[in-house]
Amino acid sequence: MTKVELSYEGFLMNVNPEYHESVRQIHRLLTAGGCSTRMELAKNGYVVSYTDRRNRVLMNFVFRKGGLMARVYGDNAGLYTDYLETLPAVMQKFIEKAPVCRRLADITKCNPRCRMGYVFTLNGALYQKCQYGCFFFPVNDASIPYISDIMQRELAARHN
Repeated sequence: MTKVELSYEGFLMNVNPEYHESVRQIHRLLTAGGCSTRMELAKNGYVVSYTDRRNRVLMNFVFRKGGLMARVYGDNAGLYTDYLETLPAVMQKFIEKAPVCRRLADITKCNPRCRMGYVFTLNGALYQKCQYGCFFFPVNDASIPYISDIMQRELAARHN
């Protein structure tokens, strides 16, 4: 078996062409914000991870059967809950349907190496969500501006 060369351009070749520029803008935002990029292959294609200066993942682009998804690690979501309430209803539904953080609910029910999930309010309801499913959105015309805005807020919070 030959070794596959992983590259950002190779990743982009798998992204729907109508989203190339938007994905590039998010990439530029994160790299200009000091994030390093790591690429790997998974079952459904590339996984592109952006890691902050403290070596904590800020975001992943992940391919699923339905297309490209963005997984945002909103460690500071509690600081911008007002903004989360401005997300389109479809994005809020993804958040609401995300699994509860088992570690927050009962510390013995999850892998001890797993970081705790997020505690925040959305539209007056308190949520304790798993970090892996909470902010996991399809990349499309409706979601891209909001994903970019969340990234800007998260970068600013992590730099303070």
